[in-house]
This record gives sequence, structure tokens and C-alpha cells, in this order.
Amino acid sequence: MIKYCKSCGKEYKGDWCEHCGHGKPDIEVKAYDKYKVNKPERFMTEEELQEKNRLREKQLETQEEQRKGKEKKSRSAQKKKSSQWTFIITVALVFVGVVLFTLYSSGVIFKPADKKEVIQNYFYSIAEKDFDKYISTMIAPMADEYRQELEEKGLSKTDFMGQSYADYTETFGEGFSITKFSTGREVQMSAQEIKASQQTIKAAFGKSYTIKEAYRIPAEVTYEGPVSGSTMNYYVYVGKIKNKWYILNIEG
Repeated sequence: MIKYCKSCGKEYKGDWCEHCGHGKPDIEVKAYDKYKVNKPERFMTEEELQEKNRLREKQLETQEEQRKGKEKKSRSAQKKKSSQWTFIITVALVFVGVVLFTLYSSGVIFKPADKKEVIQNYFYSIAEKDFDKYISTMIAPMADEYRQELEEKGLSKTDFMGQSYADYTETFGEGFSITKFSTGREVQMSAQEIKASQQTIKAAFGKSYTIKEAYRIPAEVTYEGPVSGSTMNYYVYVGKIKNKWYILNIEG
């Protein structure tokens, strides 16, 4: 009679399996002990197979839940870490912004030209035909008018400056320069004078400006050129708007 080994599943005819030794009294077969707990599927009943499949599916579900849990935990940790870095970066940017604003307001960095430097820049820009330096001494709407005029005339910046101050070239000669510049005692303008200047700006450009303080400063400029030379005296009115000084008016 053919028999099937309960250990290895192969056919045998004797009292014990000649393939793996199962059933032989003097041999301990480990495979048999294993299958006492984990029976091969080919020897399982329909109910046992269903139970095994159910347990396998449950195991897979558990593994999937564990995997999703780890992923969720990982995403949560990354999100938390990202939020922490976003907060740190935001705080750092705010801090840097406050520091830069404080330094700028106090004039430690990006220090704008002071009132006397603005006057000097104005006169030297004429001699150097430096359009950008020239309009940097003026309030925005006045500078915009010069930009528009430059565009309408279709001139280069250098030619525009030369044409605007052609009388200087005629008097001193082409290529004239400033050989000496100095400013005298500054006189602070009164609140009434400042108010009048603000009204004049608003009437001219339709925009209100708050002048924090203003001064009347005498300037002495010496021009020299191939044709002639001369020293000229001016009274320059400068005002501080926000944190910058601008020329308000010039009297020759």
C-alpha cells in the first residue's frame, strides 16, 4: 500500500519514510515537529486553508497599517520640522529687517548724502554732465519731469546736460570744471518758511510732502575753463523729506 509521508510529502511503502526518515523510531525528524504547527497546505482541509488565508490577510492588513502609521509619523515629523524651520527663518528675517531698518534710519548703513553733500552733488553734476547725479538731488516729481523731458528730446544724458547748461559752456568754454567749492554758515528755516515750501511743492506737482527740517546755506563755486573762469555765490535751500535731503530752491 502506498503511503504519503507526513513530513516531506513523498510516497513510501515501508513502515517509515525512506526519503526523510519520518516514522523511524530511532530518528528525531525536525521537519515533522515543524509541520505539527505549520501543516503543508496540501494536507490541509478546506476549513484549515480558509483559516490560514484569513490569518495571512489579517497579517498583511496589520503590516499595511504599520507601514501607513510609519509614513504618517514620518510626514508629521517632516511637517513639524518644516514648520519649525519656517518659524525660525521668519523670525530671523524679521530680526534682520528690524536691524537693517534701525541702522538705515540712524545712518550707519546706506547713509544718504547730507545736506551739504547734496548741494555739492548738484553743482558738480552740472560740470560733469552727470544726469543721474543731477536728478538725485531733487524730489521725485521734479526728477520725473527731467526724465520725461530727456525722453521727449531724444538726447543722451550727457547731451541733455550740455544743452541745459549751454550758457556755462559759452561762458567758460567746453570742458569747464569746478576747481573750488565751499559752503558757509547754514541758517535753519522757520516753521512758516517750511510750510510755504510745502505749499509751493504741492501747487507745482500736486503732491504733498512733509519737510522735517530745512536750511538756507550759502555756497561758493569756482568754475574754470579754456575760455574764462569765475567764482559765483549762491543761496541754496535744502529740506529733509523722510531721511533724505533735497534741494528746494537756488538763488544766484
